[in-house]
Amino acid sequence: MDNRNQRILKAVITSYIETGGPIGSRTISKKYDFGLSPATIRNIMSDLEEMGLLTHPYTSSGRIPTESGYRYYIDNLMSENELACIDEEAFEKRYQKKMDIVELMHETSVILSIFSHYSGVATMPCFTNTIFQHLKFIKLAKKNIIAIFVSQEGIVQNKVLDIDEDYSQKELDRIADYVNTKFNGLTIAEIRNRLLEEMRADNAHYSYLLLKVLKDSESAFSENGSIFLEGAANVLNLPEFSSDMDKMKSLVNAFEEKHTILNFLNKCLDSEGVKVYIGTGNSVLNNCSVVAANYRDGSRVIGTIGVIGPTRMEYTRVIPLVDVTARILSRTISKEY
Repeated sequence: MDNRNQRILKAVITSYIETGGPIGSRTISKKYDFGLSPATIRNIMSDLEEMGLLTHPYTSSGRIPTESGYRYYIDNLMSENELACIDEEAFEKRYQKKMDIVELMHETSVILSIFSHYSGVATMPCFTNTIFQHLKFIKLAKKNIIAIFVSQEGIVQNKVLDIDEDYSQKELDRIADYVNTKFNGLTIAEIRNRLLEEMRADNAHYSYLLLKVLKDSESAFSENGSIFLEGAANVLNLPEFSSDMDKMKSLVNAFEEKHTILNFLNKCLDSEGVKVYIGTGNSVLNNCSVVAANYRDGSRVIGTIGVIGPTRMEYTRVIPLVDVTARILSRTISKEY
C-alpha cells in the first residue's frame, strides 16, 4: 500500500474511532490537509474497500473500518509517539496499600476499567504456575478428608475429597509433612511432573492421593471466581451495542459466563508483550477487541490482565494503559509475595 492510501486509511479509522459514524470523503477532505479533492479521496476509499480494509454499512456512502483494517492500522500505522503518556508513578501509588492477592486482582480490574472507560479484566495467578507453600489434611470420616492447599501467592483452596484408603489423622499428618518438606517452593506444574515420575518409577509415596489433591484443587480454583471483571456497563452502553439487541445479548452472555473469557485469556499466557485481539479472531467476544498483557512473578508468567471494548476502541490510549498496569502489577507481586 502506498503512503497516500495509508494516510487515508489512518484518517478514516481515527475519525471513526472518534465519532462512531460512517466517514465520508468530504469529512476527510475538510478535516485533513492532504491536498486531495473529495473525489480523489472517494476513489482511494473505494480501493481500500476492495482490499478488504474498509466497508460501508447499508447504503451509506461513508466507510467504516473492517477487522482487517484495524489490524493493519495497529500493526503498521500506529506510531509510538501517538501512544498516550501514562503517569506510571501515580498508578503505582494505587498499589502501595497492603492487599491480599484477591484484593490486588480486583483493584487491577477496577483500575483498568476506570482509566480505559471500557471493561477491565484480571485473572488470578494461573494455578499450575503458582508456587506451593503448605498442605494440610483433616480427617472427616472413613475415606473422607478435607485438603487445605496454600500457595506462596496467598491462594487458599479447601476441598473435601473422597479417597480410596482409610488413613488415620496421624498418617495424614505424616503425608502432609512429607509433602511440605519435599515440595515447598516448587510450582504446581513441577510437583505434578515429579509425582508422575515417581509413579512411573514405582516409588509412589502417596502420589495418587497428592495428584488427586492437585486435580481437585485446580478444578475448584477454576470454578470459584478466578477472574475479575469490572465496567461491563461501560461497553454495553456504547451505541454499537445499545442499538443492536443481538450484539448486546451476545456480549451480556460473555460477561455473565466469565469462564469463557477466562479460557480465552489463559490462551494468552504464552504471549509476550501487549497483544490486541480483534473481533471474530476472538470467538468469545464477537464485535469486541481485547487488549491483553501477562503479569509475572520474577521471570514466571502467572496471569493475564486486559481491557475489553468495542473494535473502535481508542487503541492509542488502551495499549499503553495495559502495558504500564501489567508492569506495575508484576513488580508488586514480585515484592509482596
